[in-house]
Amino acid sequence: MDVLRTALHPGNTAEQVFRSWHSAIESALGEPYERHHCGYLVGIGFPPGWMGGSRTLRPGNTMELRTGMTFHIQSWLLGGEFGTHAFSDTALVTDDGCEVLTRSPLTD
Repeated sequence: MDVLRTALHPGNTAEQVFRSWHSAIESALGEPYERHHCGYLVGIGFPPGWMGGSRTLRPGNTMELRTGMTFHIQSWLLGGEFGTHAFSDTALVTDDGCEVLTRSPLTD
């Protein structure tokens, strides 16, 4: 999640955010890991959707992030040695990077 928050800033593309996250996951696992996205735009003009098309943080998406965009960012591991784990936040792209809007406390 830290990698997602760091990569979520104006000027990065959706694909760059995905690649940063994907690289961190594979590095931590020490093996290839396949996921199709790690977040999507949310807001009044964007109905929620798991696949989101051009509104998702995914490979091949050249959408440039801009200040004011809000994303549901997510990281998960499905099965495998570590079991299934999922984490998510709502995050706003600001001039300075990313502001997490989720107010639930983080736990270890």
